[in-house]
Amino acid sequence: RAIRALTDTALEALSGDFAALYSGLGRPSIAPEMLLRAMLLQAFYSIRSERQLMERLEFDLLFSPKQLTRHFLRWRQKNQK
Repeated sequence: RAIRALTDTALEALSGDFAALYSGLGRPSIAPEMLLRAMLLQAFYSIRSERQLMERLEFDLLFSPKQLTRHFLRWRQKNQK
């Protein structure tokens, strides 16, 4: 819980910087905050691959931020083609 609070605070502080880097034109991207959260989960739980991370995001209630899962799945589907 302490890590989540720290992460929320850090990502909120970086949100303005991230917003400045992205254009309003073109295809919508996954929020950098969501990707960083996924990477943190991958590191904290020693998940070795993106495929395993996707499986955990889809099926494990521990990783249940639905928005994170939805965005990450959509991004993965688009980039597998």
